[in-house]
Amino acid sequence: MLFWANRISPTLDPEFIVQSFGHFFEIYQYFIGPNGIPIFGRSCCYRLAAAPPLLAASMHHPKLWQGKARLALTNTWSYFLKHGALKYGRVTQGYFHDDEDLLENYSGRASPLWSLRSLSLAFYLVPDHHLWETEIEKLPIDISSYDRYFDNLNIRITGDTVTGEIVIFPNYKESSSGQKLNTTFKRMSSMRRLIQYFVK
Repeated sequence: MLFWANRISPTLDPEFIVQSFGHFFEIYQYFIGPNGIPIFGRSCCYRLAAAPPLLAASMHHPKLWQGKARLALTNTWSYFLKHGALKYGRVTQGYFHDDEDLLENYSGRASPLWSLRSLSLAFYLVPDHHLWETEIEKLPIDISSYDRYFDNLNIRITGDTVTGEIVIFPNYKESSSGQKLNTTFKRMSSMRRLIQYFVK
């Protein structure tokens, strides 16, 4: 949203927008690794659209982050394509293959096409844009393992350089203090599966 707002009206508080992108990139770069982005939150079928925020942020801080943004885009697409995220010329409704248990009530056949947002932003740039000429730089997971806590998000995130695994712990303050959180993965009920069948 901020990226396109800046493109439409470059004089609309550009200092705030640049600063916001900077703060965002500092955190979000820890979410993406060689295995794409871990299952986190809702709308998992949009998973191929994980990199655009980094691409957008890097355009405001090209010397700092464009190399990392390129790697994030490459990692995300290559990893999910390798694991079956495209089938019969469409993006699947799941994390890898089609998986109805990962769909939301509002998910439809075209929902996974939100994944193409990453390509929309990439193709927005002309072929000779300096982003494509920038050398790829390592993401944090490629440099060393980490265990970070971001207080403003109440999230703990760990990364293992050896395995490439990234784990996100939401609501960390509550869970670490012993509070029981409803984080159990629930499969789709028979009734909802039946409704989903007819809606599709």
